[in-house]
Amino acid sequence: MTSAHVGEVVTFYSYKGGVGRSAAVANVAVILAQRGKRVLAIDFDLEAPGLHRYFASAAKGPSATGEQPTFAGTIEFFEALRALFDRLALAARADSHATPLEVRLREEVGKLLDAGQYIRRVELDDPNRPGSPTELFLMHGGRFDESYAERVRAFPWDALYEDYPDFVDILTAELGQRFDYILVDSRTGTTDVGNLCTVLLPEKLVVVFVPNEQSLHGACEVGAQAVELRKASQDIRPLPLFPLISRVENAENDLQRRWIRDAQSRFEAVFNSVYGTRKPLATYFDVVQIPHKSFYAYGEQIAACRERVTEVHSLAAAFRGFVDALTANSAIEAQELLRQ
Repeated sequence: MTSAHVGEVVTFYSYKGGVGRSAAVANVAVILAQRGKRVLAIDFDLEAPGLHRYFASAAKGPSATGEQPTFAGTIEFFEALRALFDRLALAARADSHATPLEVRLREEVGKLLDAGQYIRRVELDDPNRPGSPTELFLMHGGRFDESYAERVRAFPWDALYEDYPDFVDILTAELGQRFDYILVDSRTGTTDVGNLCTVLLPEKLVVVFVPNEQSLHGACEVGAQAVELRKASQDIRPLPLFPLISRVENAENDLQRRWIRDAQSRFEAVFNSVYGTRKPLATYFDVVQIPHKSFYAYGEQIAACRERVTEVHSLAAAFRGFVDALTANSAIEAQELLRQ
């Protein structure tokens, strides 16, 4: 696998739903876009797609996304990708003197991305610069018609990778030529599509969890498993983990501190196991926390579209701190930057 593309694929994973993963994707996407980055957010939680709802509530003008989109998205894109690969592979077998298959695949995947059929532009208010809207791009779950659920169940994710193991390299290269950041909202659990999102696609893996044992244990376990699977593959890229504790209540301070220190120590153990590093993550866990704000518990709101990232104790400021960490090469490097 090569790393010819410029943009960076970052997957957001949670062991279970209801931890604020999609909210994190939406806010990080907006803050990066506010910094002038070209950002694509992809909803890969195909069995329970909901990322589009955040942007539907915040978008303005003709770029707004509907509550029940009728246009194509992630599942239709991969259906078209599979059909494209089958067609080009068949043509290559029939004509050995044709343009090399990999070259044709890259050209055609690029055309698929540029077709305007699967990726929607979203325009959003920027409270940091009133009157200067921010834009980003969204690939939502798909066309939510009566066939959607069956098409999601029937799609052969494992066969796609087995038949065309280079498709990940080709896809990320083409995405990376078009976007600075590609943020993937991954489905929960451990599945074929989950492994695609957590192991095959990303340069970085964000594991989102809340203060309970099941969520923390799942985040540690799947995070470690993803790194080990990456190391066992032919992909030479490291896979940095970025823990993100979400929905932290601003109450019960002693209990809160004990719980965060426990999460810190358990991720330090994971880092020691998979990376061989014993460096502490105290500063990282002190800074990288997303607090629970009751206003944002009602409906799908994007804090970064309502609050300035400089507002002390705001949710937007908390996500800004995480974005600062995420721009480092690893959580260990982020720890050192945050300490400075």
